[in-house]
Amino acid sequence: MLSYLLPVALPSNGADYSWKISATDNMDNVGASTSCDDFHVDTTVPVISSQKITDTTLSSLTYTKTNDSLSITANITNTDSGHIWADLSSLAGSAIYNNVLCTDPGTANITCSYVG
Repeated sequence: MLSYLLPVALPSNGADYSWKISATDNMDNVGASTSCDDFHVDTTVPVISSQKITDTTLSSLTYTKTNDSLSITANITNTDSGHIWADLSSLAGSAIYNNVLCTDPGTANITCSYVG
């Protein structure tokens, strides 16, 4: 199997494109083209706003205690739940918490968990 990286400059955000590919060998035999595939170009930058952290045991936005559960919330637009990561290493005081994956559990809320 051969893999090639084909650099392509896409002209604009919000546009739909399609592509197909074929190959020619050294004897000028042309292979059949692949079926056309469609994709959408989106270069809109995600926006994070209204972020806050709450100690759920104390119901406090200002204070927290060791071993209390925390709730971190924010509004995030122009992305999907599969592309949200959190670096909690400063909060936890440990570099091991820099790899936290956030996923959508099927509701309006996204949950995050440590990925070892």
